[in-house]
Parts: sequence; structure tokens; C-alpha cells
Amino acid sequence: MRLKPGTRGSSSERIVQDIRRATRKQNSAEEKIRIALDGLRGDSSIAE
Repeated sequence: MRLKPGTRGSSSERIVQDIRRATRKQNSAEEKIRIALDGLRGDSSIAE
């Protein structure tokens, strides 16, 4: 099935993707280590 000519990579979709990419949470190295150790210890899951 072929896509219609304007549905591929519209500018509004690209803007939304750029915003989501820019607003992702960035953890420090210390925070990443703490999360990994908590997961290994079994206190809480890594997803939490």
C-alpha cells in the first residue's frame, strides 16, 4: 500500500518529535548509578 504524497514526514510531526526529544529527562552519572544499584539490590524495579 502506498502512502499519499503529504503524509510522509509532515513538518508538524517533525516539530513534535523534536520537542519530545529535547524535553526528555537527562539524569546525571550519579543518578544513573543510584538507579542501577537500587535495581540490583531489588529495593525497587528499574522502571520505577
